[in-house]
Amino acid sequence: SKLLLRSQGRIGIKYQLDKIHEALPFDRDKRHYWWRTIITENEKGNLLRHGSTCDETYRHYKKAFDEYEGGDAYRRYSYADLCVWWRYMGLYQGDIISMANSLEVRMPFMDHELIELASKVPRKFLFKGLKTKPMIRSIAERYLTDDIIKMPKSGFHVPFSDWINNELLDYFS
Repeated sequence: SKLLLRSQGRIGIKYQLDKIHEALPFDRDKRHYWWRTIITENEKGNLLRHGSTCDETYRHYKKAFDEYEGGDAYRRYSYADLCVWWRYMGLYQGDIISMANSLEVRMPFMDHELIELASKVPRKFLFKGLKTKPMIRSIAERYLTDDIIKMPKSGFHVPFSDWINNELLDYFS
């Protein structure tokens, strides 16, 4: 089916289903980490020069999981994402891609005081049914127009898929 074809843009349904299927044998922590991976440890090893080893990324997540004090799995995974994904990928990619496009980008939700405050918000206020970020949306509704509020999420993404299927096709074939 066309629906299951790999997307050239955002993450496609086939990719998502593959990731879920691959992670089924793992424990809950490793499944969370696996969802965050783009290139597996085996794939990293295949990309490195012969004899090189790769640093297993999961150990950084494991360290963050172990550091978290509390029993709430959602907050534990959020903490690990902040410590690992944002530190090593999110902020770095945002910086690199914005500079490559001659843009100055600020990440307003990365202010340490805001993060500390948000970590104290009771979980029951973080979700409303299947809707995420109800508090932020409620505040935004006071100041922004409906078309902006309903605008789909976007960001700077490294166009690896486009590069591999075009300019770098000969290199990866």
